Amino acid sequence: MSLQEKLTKNLQEVKKYLASITSQIPKLMVVSKYATTEQLFVHIVNNCLLIGENYVQEAQRKFTSLQLIQIVLQDQDKYQVYFELIKQQDFSKLNSLLDIDFLDQTWQDISFILNYQDQLRNQSFYQQVISNLNSIQLHIIGNVQSRKIDQVAQFAHSIDSISNEKSLLKLAKSLEKYQRSMEILIQLKSNLADGENRAGCTEEEVYKLAEVTSQFPRIKLKGIMFIASTQNQAQEYEKAKAVFKKLKELHPSVQTLSMGMSDSLEIALAHGSTQVRIGSALFK
Repeated sequence: MSLQEKLTKNLQEVKKYLASITSQIPKLMVVSKYATTEQLFVHIVNNCLLIGENYVQEAQRKFTSLQLIQIVLQDQDKYQVYFELIKQQDFSKLNSLLDIDFLDQTWQDISFILNYQDQLRNQSFYQQVISNLNSIQLHIIGNVQSRKIDQVAQFAHSIDSISNEKSLLKLAKSLEKYQRSMEILIQLKSNLADGENRAGCTEEEVYKLAEVTSQFPRIKLKGIMFIASTQNQAQEYEKAKAVFKKLKELHPSVQTLSMGMSDSLEIALAHGSTQVRIGSALFK
């Protein structure tokens, strides 16, 4: 079984499981923390366009590689020439022909695209790949150090782990500098996670941060992200559901309750999750 077939089967199994436990199918975020760019690309081809990354450097590395694939494929009449040069590892010539300056390691990271040569000859498949690459939403779901917020502001679609005013203010400043807009989720901390050093806000801090967010037109508050404690109790999810409901009443733009991972889907969906974050089940 090829990598593409294996990961496609994983995706089908995840979707089947989700459908078996809820009639309200949530948005599926592919968490690519331990995945290669090649593995992630399989799911992008399969229309999984909501991507979650824990680490800023890894997120930017994969984002850069995906950008390069877009550049290589953008001219349907020429990409076969570029494929031949990728095969020859003539990266300097590729940079020259395309008038770009990508590192050799980035070119090497996308060399797997050669495996799609036959499929890309199919016009509908080619158009699907181009469309999907243009539609990716890259979310940072891990804790972002203050010094890295400026970096994230240049390429990410959203930071889903905002938990303090300092980060929010720095993000607003960076977005103004780069003339970009971004979405955010505020991370809600479980009331049972005090001894686990989990990041996040208390309920009252969530509402306060949401008010601060409304001062910045370039920052769009979309909801909350919740990670349960290791106890994984129903009461934690019930609390997150209640906070989400109140936040939604206070801020009509709020629509996302990101809650539930590979090992906690059933309990999260039973408590109103609108978006699940799945990694291991998709890449095993």
